[in-house]
Amino acid sequence: MTTRIAALFGWSFGTWLLLTWTVTVEQLTFGGLLALVVACAPAPLGPVARPWRLLDPRCLATVVRLVIVASGRIVVANVLLARRIWAPSRPLASGWSSSRRRCGPMAGWVV
Repeated sequence: MTTRIAALFGWSFGTWLLLTWTVTVEQLTFGGLLALVVACAPAPLGPVARPWRLLDPRCLATVVRLVIVASGRIVVANVLLARRIWAPSRPLASGWSSSRRRCGPMAGWVV
């Protein structure tokens, strides 16, 4: 049970650090307490993936590859989006479709 709580605490606190991105005593204290509360709630439900398993050499290579591929895709998507925004000849599709209905008792705008 304590290893489950430790694993959930590691995931919760890591998520807190990534979301807040600040390192003050108050932030770390509040985040640690919140992570502990969050870790204790689902701990009795079953086994948990342990965050320190990512340091296993067999998993580390896969994680590094995943980070590299994901980072590359994010950069490509951002460049393509910036190109669409800054090039006025490539309009953005709004996704909104509307048409005027002309016949029947329910005449009017149809979305």
